[in-house]
Amino acid sequence: MSLALEMRFMSDSKSYLCPAVVGNGKPAGDSIKVAYVEVLALGSLQTRPKWVEFAQRVAEKWMAVDGVKPLPHWGKASELPATPQFVKYLWDNNGENMQNFLDQLEVSGADPDRIFFNEYLETVLNNPSKL
Repeated sequence: MSLALEMRFMSDSKSYLCPAVVGNGKPAGDSIKVAYVEVLALGSLQTRPKWVEFAQRVAEKWMAVDGVKPLPHWGKASELPATPQFVKYLWDNNGENMQNFLDQLEVSGADPDRIFFNEYLETVLNNPSKL
């Protein structure tokens, strides 16, 4: 399997869905650094079922590390299916920010018909505790 590992460090963010958000969408300042770690498949490997399985196993291991709250990079294609377990994980670890995003979207009146949403986002941004 041909892989590349990309890692970078950035300051935290106040954007609700940013994977670098720390806390309640309030920036903690320059003293907080966030590590971005991305495992990339090279070439056509990323379309193969084994890659999807591998990506899911890597994500599950990251999500199991105590004190670490990995979040997806929303601007990139997610290899992780929106399973009920994954959606619950996201809401357990970033639910307040996800709800704040949805509240701001509604208040702003932007995208009332959700033309910028897709099936994946509809599933992931649907709070499982409200079902």
